[in-house]
Amino acid sequence: MAVTRRPKDDQAPQDPLPDDPAFQHYLSKGGSAAKPQQDTPKDVRFTLHIPGHLCQDLDRVRAVRPLKISRHQWVLEAILEKIQREGA
Repeated sequence: MAVTRRPKDDQAPQDPLPDDPAFQHYLSKGGSAAKPQQDTPKDVRFTLHIPGHLCQDLDRVRAVRPLKISRHQWVLEAILEKIQREGA
């Protein structure tokens, strides 16, 4: 934040809004608040506890892949594959 000097008492503060009628008309039109889309559900966040031996197996499988991938991404892909297999 910039630091400025305090205005002198003999200086009148400037009017922040111009007296232009076109500007006043534009300003009085206003607008509407953004509406959230109902089509896409929000992301859900939760904590996932993975047993140590299962996490080590997961890391070994990830290490073999030619392109590195995060655990998070790997788990998401696994969930997607499971959903597709079960036909949901």
